[in-house]
Amino acid sequence: GTVNYAIVGDILTIHGAENTSLEFVVDTDGMAQTSIASTDPGAVPTEKIENSIPQIPEDNTVTQQADQPATIDPTLAGLSFTTPIPNAPNGEVITLSFSERILTNASCNSIGSQGAQSTEDGVLTVGNLVSTRMFCEGLSDAERAWMDFLQSKPTWTLDGATLILTSVGTTYSLTATP
Repeated sequence: GTVNYAIVGDILTIHGAENTSLEFVVDTDGMAQTSIASTDPGAVPTEKIENSIPQIPEDNTVTQQADQPATIDPTLAGLSFTTPIPNAPNGEVITLSFSERILTNASCNSIGSQGAQSTEDGVLTVGNLVSTRMFCEGLSDAERAWMDFLQSKPTWTLDGATLILTSVGTTYSLTATP
């Protein structure tokens, strides 16, 4: 079927069905180490394999400067959050994850940053956002609104399992995912 993918630094992530993703990490000899992951630990075993990364067309690439590590508040480190996309045709969601980088998507396209990333002083900063370029009926406006919102440097608070982002009169409430 059709899958979404993103390239962030030396990592190619392919998002598959049922919350499964495949990550390729380039090592120094040009080979990739691959791990299969799932949000459901029992669904897909994690394994490592070596493989060459195929050439990916320039017009569908998300890159991120590897020399700018994210500064992530310890209360958010390692957490992921979701919220439904308003008026989405099939219950699609926005995701926002905080690991070594701040990663997000709006169901259809993966969104990355080519600039500074931080959650310092209660402000979410993700500079110079870029996105894959897949067209998904009914989601383009929501994706654009989400990207514009993120670029506005929203303030954030964590209320239990809810991440609340606010900027210029707009608020998103995202729920922590297991």
